[in-house]
Amino acid sequence: MPHRTRLFFVGTGPGAIGLVTKRALWVLKRADIVIYGRFINPNLLFYANKKARYISACNDEEAIFSELSKLNGNRDVAWLTIGDPIFFSKHNRRMEKFAKLTNLEIEIIPGVTSALAASTYSGILVSKPSCTDAVTISVGKKVATGKANCPKKSDSPTVIFFLALDCLKELTEKLFKAGWQKSDACAIIENGTTQNRTVFGRLSKIADLTDINEISEPALFVCGQEVSSKNRFGWFEKKPLFSKKIVVTRPMPEGLDTVDKLEELGADILYLPVVNIVRLPYDIDSIDYDLIVFTSAKSVSCFFDNIKQSGIYADRIGSIACVGKKTAAALGNYHLKADIIPDDFSAKALTDRLLAEGIKGKRILIPGSEMMNPAMSLRLREAGASVKLLYLYRPEKNSIQWSSLIEKKIENWGNVDYLMLTSGFIAKETANFFENKQFLVKKSSKTVAISKNVGRISKRLGFKNILVSEEATEESMIKKILDDIK
Repeated sequence: MPHRTRLFFVGTGPGAIGLVTKRALWVLKRADIVIYGRFINPNLLFYANKKARYISACNDEEAIFSELSKLNGNRDVAWLTIGDPIFFSKHNRRMEKFAKLTNLEIEIIPGVTSALAASTYSGILVSKPSCTDAVTISVGKKVATGKANCPKKSDSPTVIFFLALDCLKELTEKLFKAGWQKSDACAIIENGTTQNRTVFGRLSKIADLTDINEISEPALFVCGQEVSSKNRFGWFEKKPLFSKKIVVTRPMPEGLDTVDKLEELGADILYLPVVNIVRLPYDIDSIDYDLIVFTSAKSVSCFFDNIKQSGIYADRIGSIACVGKKTAAALGNYHLKADIIPDDFSAKALTDRLLAEGIKGKRILIPGSEMMNPAMSLRLREAGASVKLLYLYRPEKNSIQWSSLIEKKIENWGNVDYLMLTSGFIAKETANFFENKQFLVKKSSKTVAISKNVGRISKRLGFKNILVSEEATEESMIKKILDDIK
């Protein structure tokens, strides 16, 4: 029996990456083809199979149907949707259509519905026993046009509507006829688990308030006594970076850790790894040096991963110097410790420290990027050391198939509160990454540079309001943002 292609309809939840299920990520990481819509969080796509082909669901659906109907063999396709695939989703119709294809096996991956998650992030306890004993979830457009019955207040004191923005005035009129009062509390929630803009009001005024605040989809409309501010449990808005719009440019996979940390602090994050790290082939038959100098955690991992494969024992290393605590911590993964760490975490400070200790006649190895600054090696050689540079990796401009999705979200943001830059090369690539040159230079209100040198380069490129972190670490950059907000 021939293998059939598996088509997964994957619920990705209400927006926040932390609310995506483990099963959804498992499917995404192995999918050969990934289909996504315009409301999908673009950060999620960085968790996908690197070799996957990406298709925008905004394309002709008939063309997608035709392509999938011709697939054969053992392949996986992930069709992503926000929320849950069957809960008021277009996927219900698609499932019936694609189920007729004999070459496909269909599986459904449930997702957290925004009907509950967005309300919860806004502090609205929709099923609080003291306020309600029933909750109705409906589609605003269908109720407004008469294609679905309008929930009566006497039957359901709490009502949640999807797709209501384009018909709010008509919808509220239907609610009044169903027993709701003009003074009843309600709210519109935009991007509930990411940026979370919530507009509270009364039914008689909510349509006007939505226009004034320029709320757009995806959004949720909630009505009921529990929507009153007196009943709210506002936990999400108390997070230190609540609603701050931040772009992270750190390369993969470390950049995804930064995204997680910032999301946990309440920020709305866009991941834009403008640079891809390419490991370079190299041969090393000996590490018989007096000193090995590491200027980044990446150089540590690249170096020792190769050493393990070469069968060379790390205990033959003399002394080790690291540019900072983060780089030194990376040594712990290989059961090693740094002998020298400068007080000021910079290449210049490390060079000053080495010169002060005396390096004349010593054999020094500096593993690192093909684009590493030559200033350190030049100064060490001038002081009488024998220095060898070992190129482990090369940063290259990254090609992101869904970059238009990222650009569109930035456009919807209006501006970027903080842009994080971790190297001069990344700063240069970020400045001209999109077809609309200088797009991020113009959109970024403040720029957080990992070092003074990166700050100087960023300023020359036109980035505004440069904030330089105290230490050349991700943690220090995040602390700089937190301090700036206070």
